[in-house]
Amino acid sequence: MNMRIRSGLVVVGALVLLLAAELTLRLRGWLEIPVYVVDARYEYMYAPLQDMYAGHIHVRTNRYGMRSTEPRKAKKRVLFIGDSVINGTDRVTHDSLATTLVEPMLCAALGTDVQVLNVSAASWGPDNAVAFLKAHGTFDADVIVAVFSSHDAFDNMDFAPTVGVHPGYPGESPLFALQRLPLRLGLVGH
Repeated sequence: MNMRIRSGLVVVGALVLLLAAELTLRLRGWLEIPVYVVDARYEYMYAPLQDMYAGHIHVRTNRYGMRSTEPRKAKKRVLFIGDSVINGTDRVTHDSLATTLVEPMLCAALGTDVQVLNVSAASWGPDNAVAFLKAHGTFDADVIVAVFSSHDAFDNMDFAPTVGVHPGYPGESPLFALQRLPLRLGLVGH
């Protein structure tokens, strides 16, 4: 077999493998991903009103972009605010978020209706959180719990383009599922 035919077979084989990988990832839900929006007051956060399964991870946001149900009348309200530790990013399914898990525990412990709100975004610092609260208020929270990891605790807003620029902060769904591979493999982070 001559060199041209071998090279052609290698190219065709590589294309078939790429196509198979793309189809497999699409079937696993890698095209349906939560997206972020830019906000001039607090840089960015998840887009409002998302309810999707990014693969097996359920991501839900309310009209404020919180990873919570809509604010409702409750006897008590706890507002958690913070970075990816609270947010969970697209790696923690909605039912496994700390804020989702603690709500029924608080209801049982206090013997009353408690709503837990989750105001957060990956890599937010305290100034992002304060800016969000200035923009939207405290939602009549009885208690506010701030949680920031050590690498975000001193992060200051710089409004550098992030959404749609950094692969961990997509502004829209990708054209190809393979575009998500570096993020899923941990080669780039949030």
